[in-house]
Amino acid sequence: MHAELPAELRPLEEIAHNLWWVWNEEAKAIFETMDPQEWEESGKNPVVLLLNLKSDTAERIIHDSEMMARIERVYRKFRDYM
Repeated sequence: MHAELPAELRPLEEIAHNLWWVWNEEAKAIFETMDPQEWEESGKNPVVLLLNLKSDTAERIIHDSEMMARIERVYRKFRDYM
């Protein structure tokens, strides 16, 4: 069991639990980029990916300003759609 997802990445949980990500290529790309191996091993399931996300991977993502900007941009698009 892995620790709870850091607050900075929690918007991804909301996206992962909604089928919106399936037809949003940028959202899919974010999940795949987070951990390509785990993405494949999870069956390309973002819920499983996030549940299995290692803390060092989460920290790497949080400290990657470009990745965080992508996450914020996709989350805004998701919220606008909803």
